[in-house]
Amino acid sequence: GSRIRRQHAELLHDLDDVGDHWAEVIGRELVVVAVERSGAAGSEESNAALLALDALTGAQRWTLPLSAGPSEVAVVGSVDDLLVVEQPGDPGPTVIGVDMATGEARWTTNARPNLGHVGLRGTRFVARLPSPPDRFVSLIDASSGNEVGEIASDPAADGHPGGWITDGVGIWYSIVDGEILALDLTSELVMPTTVGGVDAGPVTPVVVGDPIVAVDDAGSIVL
Repeated sequence: GSRIRRQHAELLHDLDDVGDHWAEVIGRELVVVAVERSGAAGSEESNAALLALDALTGAQRWTLPLSAGPSEVAVVGSVDDLLVVEQPGDPGPTVIGVDMATGEARWTTNARPNLGHVGLRGTRFVARLPSPPDRFVSLIDASSGNEVGEIASDPAADGHPGGWITDGVGIWYSIVDGEILALDLTSELVMPTTVGGVDAGPVTPVVVGDPIVAVDDAGSIVL
């Protein structure tokens, strides 16, 4: 709210030569701020860091140095006591699991070609979006950083595994060859199950409470 915005402004006012920056509220207790400051006088090097603030008091909890500027770093999500942060890598972005209490980096994934990462709401998994021609999304267990499996997807999707939508509490749905598939990711990676079917052409599943409604390209409900 306004109090957090004031605290954010006061923090940036206290930092010397703040450049690019952003802030994000994690839950109700933590505000994460990525900042980039100029280096020492006569130096062209930047000093970028991820700062954790107590959302109630504004007190700084910890600082995590960044190897890239704020515009290249993003919070993917949070699971239990871990904050998952994406950072640049070669040949593709990597993610790091950060202890929200201490700022300690518990794990970092190995870099591999990918289009970025998405935290899957209602689950403990992070989806690594593939680079073409790979049509599978890798799932990373956010508690350990281990890659635990793959799900079929469209690598051209924007913002989430292509063709997959969610009810927000851990069940993800997709339509493949006329079959509506449900993937329960609330606890572990399991095989998808068929929960329905459609006869129409290209459709997108939409979760409305318990039932699933499919809408075709013209906006007509087909299931």
